[in-house]
Amino acid sequence: MNIVLQQCTAGCEAQPRSHRVKQRFSQIGSRAEITIWNIPALVCPLCHQSFVEEEVAEQLILFCRPFHGTPGNIPDLPPAKVAIDFEKATLVTSQSAGKSVMIYEG
Repeated sequence: MNIVLQQCTAGCEAQPRSHRVKQRFSQIGSRAEITIWNIPALVCPLCHQSFVEEEVAEQLILFCRPFHGTPGNIPDLPPAKVAIDFEKATLVTSQSAGKSVMIYEG
């Protein structure tokens, strides 16, 4: 992780620490709810605000796009709860030269 925060930018006096976090993503108009876990982040030990690097944020957007689309272009999918392990999905994406790859485990 390349970002270094000496102090939480949410107004706390604490120094954020490296952790793995879970986040739920939803989009107005989309019936898919996405939960991504194992996301590398810096987390404030007082207020629990999470901070991610720009490349991590870009990966999160890429993982959500097949289910949430882009502004004004949301795919018509059935209701779904999607679970993604960030670390595994990033590894698969990098091995496929950045192409979107979905692996379904039963």
